[in-house]
Amino acid sequence: MHLDKTPATRGLPRERPVLLAYLRWILLVTLVAVASACALSWALHHPSFESEIRVLVEPAEPRVGAAVAPDMETERQVAISGVVTAAAAQQVGVSATYLQEHASVTVPAASTVLVIQFDDTSAASAQRYAQAIADAYVDYRKGQAATLSAASMPTAATTPNYPVNGAAGLALGLIVGVGSALLRDRSDDRLRGPRDFVERTELPILATVPVRRRRWRRASLLPVLRDPSSTAGEAYRQVSGKVERAARQRRKLTTVTLFTSPSASDGVAHVAANTAIALAQSGHRVVLVECDVRVPRLAGLFDIPSGPGVARALVGRVPLNQALQASEVENLSLLPAGSPGPLGPGELFTFGAVGRLLSAIPADIDHVVVLTPPVLDAAETAVVAEHAHLLVLVAVIGATTRRDLEGAAAELSGGPSSLFGGVLLKAGRGGRAARRSQPLPAEWDDDMGPTAPEDDGVAEETPGTTAIDRRGRA
Repeated sequence: MHLDKTPATRGLPRERPVLLAYLRWILLVTLVAVASACALSWALHHPSFESEIRVLVEPAEPRVGAAVAPDMETERQVAISGVVTAAAAQQVGVSATYLQEHASVTVPAASTVLVIQFDDTSAASAQRYAQAIADAYVDYRKGQAATLSAASMPTAATTPNYPVNGAAGLALGLIVGVGSALLRDRSDDRLRGPRDFVERTELPILATVPVRRRRWRRASLLPVLRDPSSTAGEAYRQVSGKVERAARQRRKLTTVTLFTSPSASDGVAHVAANTAIALAQSGHRVVLVECDVRVPRLAGLFDIPSGPGVARALVGRVPLNQALQASEVENLSLLPAGSPGPLGPGELFTFGAVGRLLSAIPADIDHVVVLTPPVLDAAETAVVAEHAHLLVLVAVIGATTRRDLEGAAAELSGGPSSLFGGVLLKAGRGGRAARRSQPLPAEWDDDMGPTAPEDDGVAEETPGTTAIDRRGRA
């Protein structure tokens, strides 16, 4: 049986615009640029003060005829010439070259006024040198020029101009910040959100589970059991409810639901465990089977001994009823991975061995929930998936890559089982996730790490029948 795999994205929240998603990054880059511009201005430029004095140039009075208006461009050049600056230099005790380099003379439009400006690192020196140049020019013109006022005393430095430099840094920071945000967004292959998941896999979202990142406690890993009123607990009950409805549509005795992920550290064990608990709390008889012998987590998650587990049951070393363990949850039995012994996962999880294991599960079991290693990293996941009725893909927003997600969906869709949907984990402070989450913390791996194996011996496989087909495999 195959369910509809082309759900519409209508109703799913749209991803935040790129610039809004990278707002913190853009603000950080802009702030750094502004601070750098101001710091460089302070480091590379000493404070400079500018003094100004105005000199009125009188028309020349010839002996015969009318007065002749002065040529102000000529007068401007004379005011800054070596003749004038040399006389001023003798007065203030500096070189004429220094005065010429730091002085400027302008002429306002339609006027006969020279505006002499002088900049220096000292306000008093700037005033003194500007006055000296003006006095030297007036003396040179012998009655044809006069100062309109004394040279001004600067009250504030004119350079560096921090507002201008800060504005330049702001513009540069915005350009670099926005450009780098767009570049990062284009090169970032991580999953963005529910809409992105649906567009990449064409699978419906069963639930989005918020994952708290602030305080990691063992109890928070099983919210359905420890904190049933939490948002995460409700999300897992949504998953179990949809699995129940799909099982009723099958009208068979036992439904095998497999949980897997594209890559490691995607929280599959916790999603499968919480879903199994929710199914058991709804009154169904459930067996939770761990098929990840590489990194077993089930024993640590439920605080039970690893026991003989799946590994020995697969090769017939122990019967299934001895490998199954009771849990603190009514109606829920556990089959942890156990010790694989000398055989590798590829040798343990053959098609026939998996079929015999599932066929040995009592017929009165309503649901078999199977957790497997990442489908792209472990060949046995595809083998186990052939015996499942429903396949659920687990991904982490902001951690699982789109490439891996598409590859996992393609790998699973090629088998006979139905790709049922996806469960998204959304990591964020206090359970409220940002668009750019981080991979799930190490506590999801380390705290629930593998329990020490109790035995390293395994037996040869024994023949059996695949009664799982008898119980409802289409």
